[in-house]
Amino acid sequence: MPEQAIGTASSQVRRPRYFQLLDDDDLERLRPLLEAVHSRCSEVIGNWYEMYLVHFGDRRSLSRDEFARVFEPIVLRAEDALLRKDIEAYVRGMLRLGEELAERRVTLQELIAALHFFEEAAGAVFPQDPRPTLEIYELFDKLNHVRLILLVDAYVRSQKALAGTRIRALELEAAHLAPSERTRFHGLVGKSSAIRWVYEQIEAAARGSRPVIVVGEPGTEKETVARAIHECGARALAPFVAFDCAAFPEDLIDGELFGYRHEGFNGHPRQYLGLLRAAEGGTLFLDNFPLAPALTQARLARTIREGTIAPAGSDQPMPVKVRFIGASLRRPQEAAREGQLDPALERELSSAIVIEVPPLRKRPEDIPLLAEHFLDLFNEKFERTEGPYTVAHDALGAMAKYSWAGNVRELGEVLQRAFMVAPGATIRLEDLPPPIGGETPDPGYQLPSFAEAERELIRRALDVTAGNKSSAARLLKISRKKLYSKLSKYGLDGERDSA
Repeated sequence: MPEQAIGTASSQVRRPRYFQLLDDDDLERLRPLLEAVHSRCSEVIGNWYEMYLVHFGDRRSLSRDEFARVFEPIVLRAEDALLRKDIEAYVRGMLRLGEELAERRVTLQELIAALHFFEEAAGAVFPQDPRPTLEIYELFDKLNHVRLILLVDAYVRSQKALAGTRIRALELEAAHLAPSERTRFHGLVGKSSAIRWVYEQIEAAARGSRPVIVVGEPGTEKETVARAIHECGARALAPFVAFDCAAFPEDLIDGELFGYRHEGFNGHPRQYLGLLRAAEGGTLFLDNFPLAPALTQARLARTIREGTIAPAGSDQPMPVKVRFIGASLRRPQEAAREGQLDPALERELSSAIVIEVPPLRKRPEDIPLLAEHFLDLFNEKFERTEGPYTVAHDALGAMAKYSWAGNVRELGEVLQRAFMVAPGATIRLEDLPPPIGGETPDPGYQLPSFAEAERELIRRALDVTAGNKSSAARLLKISRKKLYSKLSKYGLDGERDSA
């Protein structure tokens, strides 16, 4: 990284090239703002998380506690380094944070959006007597730009390293197995002829750059298929950006993909670049893409055809090199007949590669391998000592006969619940829910009350998570606030919390 020496000869502080945007006088003029942000850290973090929560909702990667733990360095240690004008410490902190965000699998979309939200959250605590001048606001905007460059640079470098390590491990594993013997492939699990056909289609699709449409029922791991195509191809070390059109209001989808301008806290327009530009050189995966608005579909068709986008607030096209992979419940032609697909996008996708992922009910022979895979994940996640966990033969038989409307995702959820309630290291038939294998009680059997069952489930969740209430709330899929309310209701609020 090119650097520029600043300060006296005795100090020999080295300023990274990004800081050519700011000098020591600029940092001194920013001191009142930096001190306000530093001293009101909790308030800034709270406001910042609320913006993040509203924007990403259930799609967010971080809980409130995790968000505070990860991003607090920006507010405390980083701002403290700037107040001391210790640029090297500031840069090191930002680079470490970028690497940590990549390791935690926080999406690039979340990282970029969160940095924009920070500026808004920080602006709410700026001193008002005297009010910062427009010039000071612009300096703070420059500082946030430097922060974004450092974080994204470290994030992308770390993501490439992680992807490279993962891909090399997968290549070594594949080198020792003939295609007919593979039971795992880039996150997919199974040895049936149906899933091995998918493995072959992934490898074929990865050799080219044409758009790909992954078709399958909900829960069939369409995103895993898309990521496997990305990892097997020449773009493996470039960004893989995923976006679910079903998870966003229609009026926000276009801005998320193509970018937008909005008014910042200083009254000046700010620009969000969008996910297409974030995926530059790599892959953009759009789940449920037929649900995008017609205007967005038409713009996407033009991007696929011409390799350009018009940035927010500009009529000048900008080249963008991105491979498009879409996922849908049905083929593009069927979606078009139902009026879900814009004609222009249908034309662009007429030559797309289509990969159909089979539902789980059509490959029941893969259930034992999938069960083993999920139980290994749960054992590692919850650090249970009873393992290795297995599934009883009669339970596997019942699972093979079940229709699995939610496919692999439903299988994972069922096994996680069974993992929690099983008294030992074997998942028994009676540990599975009644639609799959649980026995119907005889008429004389006295069912526990709802409150008793709920109390026992919460107690087991606390046992599994070693008393960590944040983890228990996530496991139970309820908010931490609701969990505390129920702990008080059932007299469990004395349980320890290691969060």
